[in-house]
Amino acid sequence: TTMSGGEVRQIPGAFGDAFRAMEALPGVTPIVSGLPYFFVRGAPPGNTGYFIDGIRIPILYHFAAGPSVVHPGLIDHVDFYPGGYPARFGRFAGGVLAGETIAPADRLHGEGNVRVYDVGALLESPVGGGRGTVLAAGRYGYPGAIVSLVSPETRLSYWDYQTRGTWDLGDKDRIGAFVFGSYDFLGERKKNPDRTKTVFETEFHRVDLRWDHELGDSAHMRTALTFGWDETSTED
Repeated sequence: TTMSGGEVRQIPGAFGDAFRAMEALPGVTPIVSGLPYFFVRGAPPGNTGYFIDGIRIPILYHFAAGPSVVHPGLIDHVDFYPGGYPARFGRFAGGVLAGETIAPADRLHGEGNVRVYDVGALLESPVGGGRGTVLAAGRYGYPGAIVSLVSPETRLSYWDYQTRGTWDLGDKDRIGAFVFGSYDFLGERKKNPDRTKTVFETEFHRVDLRWDHELGDSAHMRTALTFGWDETSTED
């Protein structure tokens, strides 16, 4: 099943987010309501693959009702394989959700959004006379301000960022770097002693260095080297 970024923006309940639309498809079930980990046709989260531009990531969404960990304006389309996915994704007992980012643009463009619980923006510009591009996007969530109205002890926040730079070496070759990351925190304020207990905290970062080569009208090759750092913790 493939959904483009444009199609998803017309789907009620998806909030214009391609990854959130996939959550509503048959066979996809969260392990606990609000947690960004999913069973796909019964396979646990550890056996389900989440990818962006072929880069594996640990989670797709921010905690609770948060958006995806990548700004929706950066997503071109999302492919959902509940089973029988291509071999290039590796080996999983469950399915694969794979997103592809938009191609570098030859003009200045951007978008922004402000909601009750978060704010985000995306901006991309050509550089070097059109031979290269620079993109920056991100989002900061402050849902804890709303949650604290009904639960003053709760602390909840999240953020994410994405940066991308590309440079054309010729008509068929392009080099680039894609750097992105995400952070989620859920805590509980303790009165005695005065401190915040970590209930759930997760963070990851990725650095992807790539070289794309066009082989023809309908084929291309990508060689990439990816570095990553992940951390998930609780008070216990």
